Amino acid sequence: MSAKRNLPQSESTVPLAKRDRKSVPMAPTKASPAAFVRANLPKPNVDVSVENHGSIFLFRPLGPKAEAWIEENVSREGFHPDWPTLVVEHRYARSLAEGMTRDGLVLR
Repeated sequence: MSAKRNLPQSESTVPLAKRDRKSVPMAPTKASPAAFVRANLPKPNVDVSVENHGSIFLFRPLGPKAEAWIEENVSREGFHPDWPTLVVEHRYARSLAEGMTRDGLVLR
């Protein structure tokens, strides 16, 4: 008859629910070095969100700097049901984006 030994439980034998989830080691990733660098670069503060909806683009200001730029540079004439979000035909979107970028706004 063999006696059952009391062995200390290693982390790998303790069920995940009983372990602190933050201490579980992450599996290595296969990301390229360039992807790693991009992921760890500081993110610029985005001023304007740009959404492509095919025939139109939506330019959504995300802060007071972008709202002030729109107030100064864009006419309220035309179809802007959710001012200061701009509804722009695709043929005008590039020049609007270039103007915003030239004046220091960050677009995403």
